[in-house]
Amino acid sequence: MDENEDLPPEGLGARGLAFWDALTGPMVFSVAEREYLIEACRTLDRIDDLSEQVTTDGAVIAGSMGQKILHPAIAEVRMLQASFLRLVGALNLPEDKAASEKFRTRRAKAGAAARHGLKAV
Repeated sequence: MDENEDLPPEGLGARGLAFWDALTGPMVFSVAEREYLIEACRTLDRIDDLSEQVTTDGAVIAGSMGQKILHPAIAEVRMLQASFLRLVGALNLPEDKAASEKFRTRRAKAGAAARHGLKAV
């Protein structure tokens, strides 16, 4: 493993860097997973940049003809959030699997309790 693989890519913002640090400390990533992680970090930073722009401009802005329109960055943030979720999903993080299993178990227990007329725990 190259000693520079633990270093974050240049240009990450605060949120991207925090995500990088949170994951690279306890885990080791393959070359492909590292690329997903880099893009996930950059995506978080883009989300923050665009969200800040919406905060500055407001959620509703003037369109080309002076009409009120929803800020275009809002739609872009939604797309970036979906991209982030796909990128993180591609990392196969152990926490995601544990959370998913816990959700499935809780849901199964609630379903069984409902079938048998018991109070879910």
